[in-house]
Amino acid sequence: DLYIDPKVESNQKERFNPKPKVESNQKGYLELENGNRDEKERQHQGNLISDIRNQKKMLEQIPR
Repeated sequence: DLYIDPKVESNQKERFNPKPKVESNQKGYLELENGNRDEKERQHQGNLISDIRNQKKMLEQIPR
């Protein structure tokens, strides 16, 4: 019987069927993209909030 190293066998299977690997890479990429977008949104909101606070402070300092 011919002995095939399990690693070699799985490499051969991947070469004949590379789709799952590509799909999992895409999934990882999309998760990363979504995480980045969420982080940007949070930063943007934080900036808006601090802008509003700064404007309030400036308005409070204006003598009436």
